[in-house]
Amino acid sequence: MSRVGESRVRWWTRGGSALVVAALLVPGDAVPSAKAVEPEPVQNAASVTLRVVTYNIHHGQPCCAGVGENEPDIERTGRTLDAMDPDIVLLQETNLNHPEGNCRNQPGRLAEILGMNHVMGHNRIAGTGCGTSATGNAILSRYPLEYLDNTPLPRGDGETAACPNTKAGGAQRCLLSARVTVPGGPSLVVYTTHLEHQDTELRQRQARTMLDAIGSAGGRKLLGGDFNHEPDGTIHGWVTDFGFSDAWEKRHGVRSCGATNGCTYRADDPDRRIDYIYVSSPFAVSGGAVRDAPIASDHRPLRMTLTVSR
Repeated sequence: MSRVGESRVRWWTRGGSALVVAALLVPGDAVPSAKAVEPEPVQNAASVTLRVVTYNIHHGQPCCAGVGENEPDIERTGRTLDAMDPDIVLLQETNLNHPEGNCRNQPGRLAEILGMNHVMGHNRIAGTGCGTSATGNAILSRYPLEYLDNTPLPRGDGETAACPNTKAGGAQRCLLSARVTVPGGPSLVVYTTHLEHQDTELRQRQARTMLDAIGSAGGRKLLGGDFNHEPDGTIHGWVTDFGFSDAWEKRHGVRSCGATNGCTYRADDPDRRIDYIYVSSPFAVSGGAVRDAPIASDHRPLRMTLTVSR
């Protein structure tokens, strides 16, 4: 049994209606999705190649109306990801039993579609029309996956940051981390987050807290997500000065998007690069592309192909 940290959802029927109870579990108590597989990597004896995707899925809502204005379709999100044939997926703006996601377990369903293990980091938990609901980030992996932590990032409303947060109002953002172990090696620590989109000063405070939580860029580490900053900004410089490399820049030799088709936002007519996969020094980058997916979310998914020694 894979040991991960997420919410366990129990379904039963009473009086003809389906009820959901979601109970937060401590790290090490949940199970992988039913279709999770652990294939042997098709690589040479000395190295492993991994296809890593980061994707802000916009709660499964289509581009580019506001959340709640259009019917979410997590099956469409799953088809988009499945076409990219990923080994590891970093998700932002995903939810569990929430009205914005049609009361579904979004990361769980995507894990089923892709045949992966998954963990979800709860940014916020609240009572909704779906019962107990959670929103946050998630990590999916074709290989064994162990929940590590869900670190709270600063809030802008003066409230104490906590993950998950149960207070009404304000946005809570968190840094989710997990360990991925490829059979035969190696073991990777993977992080994903979604930084503040409007307040620059708050976004920078969140980025500093994020890097403090990571501690160092040493070892085999991946950091990805929706950073809501462009590559010529302060935060990009902080992350690379910390010891990470921007995988897109490492592969294509340029920071900006456009000529290299690296723009990820907005999905219907992308003109900026705000979604990233950063890698520590052991990783080589052998490929990278943004998928032409103008409808499934307000972001387009980024996939980078990475190689690391065993």
